[in-house]
Amino acid sequence: SALLVLHHTFAPLEMAAFILLAGALGTSRLIAGAHSPAQVYAGTVLGFTCTFVCVMAVPG
Repeated sequence: SALLVLHHTFAPLEMAAFILLAGALGTSRLIAGAHSPAQVYAGTVLGFTCTFVCVMAVPG
């Protein structure tokens, strides 16, 4: 997902759609009982951290 953000840095509507999709996926994993809230939170933090690092690593 970090690479998708890099390719869509100037498309805020698409970025919003991807964020909503990630939220829906996390919610569905909670409802299905596949993950605990802590696991979903950790995955969210890890995803945003990886995205931030990738965005900061690309010059320009």
